[in-house]
Amino acid sequence: MTARRDGHAAYDVVIAGYGGAGAAAAIAAHDAGARVLLLEKSPAGGGSTAESGGSFAAVLDRDGAIGERYRVREDGVSHGGTSLWNLLRENVECRGIEVRLEVPVTRLLTDRGRVSGVVAHGADGPVEVAARNGVVLTTGGFGYSADLLREWVGAEIPAFGPPGRNDGSGLRMALEAGAALWHMNAVACGFGYRVPGLDAAWMCIMRSFGFLMVDATGSRFLDEPAVEHHAAGHALIVRDFATGEFGRLPSYLIFDEATRRAGRRRRLSQAAGLDQRAGLVATVQPCPFGTTSTSSARPVRGSR
Repeated sequence: MTARRDGHAAYDVVIAGYGGAGAAAAIAAHDAGARVLLLEKSPAGGGSTAESGGSFAAVLDRDGAIGERYRVREDGVSHGGTSLWNLLRENVECRGIEVRLEVPVTRLLTDRGRVSGVVAHGADGPVEVAARNGVVLTTGGFGYSADLLREWVGAEIPAFGPPGRNDGSGLRMALEAGAALWHMNAVACGFGYRVPGLDAAWMCIMRSFGFLMVDATGSRFLDEPAVEHHAAGHALIVRDFATGEFGRLPSYLIFDEATRRAGRRRRLSQAAGLDQRAGLVATVQPCPFGTTSTSSARPVRGSR
């Protein structure tokens, strides 16, 4: 299908993806004097930013280190990501920056080795939109792309965000245009649950330290309270040296009675299909909460 040209005058900057990064890029470009167009494939902006905890880092020096982290506080709103997105969205709107929703970008246009615009799909079909000074891709990650997860992370892991987003489409467009990617295995992933029948995962939040985590053999493999949330998933994406399999996908949480009044650990192991002789009983019995199950144990941070 041939794309028609957009009837508007060329924009200085076209931004694909209207989440936190896209909004920040649009604000910066507008304030530098550029005519900006924001394109978003979903019915509303926000992306992963609106679903996040809402903290952000201040870049004190672009050539130096990232500075302190901040969080937006908004009266009557308890969710940090919502407040952060509201702040960014309001700053886009007050500047009069043009935003087109439900208009996915499907291809980057190139001219003599440089990106010159995009092909976007609106209600009237594909249209070419020129960008005099370049295109900014802020289309999210690839949490809903099974093949890219296998290629760059090594295993398929469930995503927390709404299905249909973070599908890697922007990364594929960049590759098709000749871009080089780097550090693609540096994912932020916390512990979560995959629920049968649902595409999105549920985040795992433990309110008490009366629990432990075991792998498919029933063996404990980490100091649970000491794990930083955004790096937690990396503890699971580990191959067994003998079998080559991901023995920690899935893993299982074992609760004590104070944390969740749902029966004894022995019954939980049977419900999960874990063979007690494979290490669960041996993992739990000699190991009090507060130390790891290895001989080089150190106290966990926090207490019950």
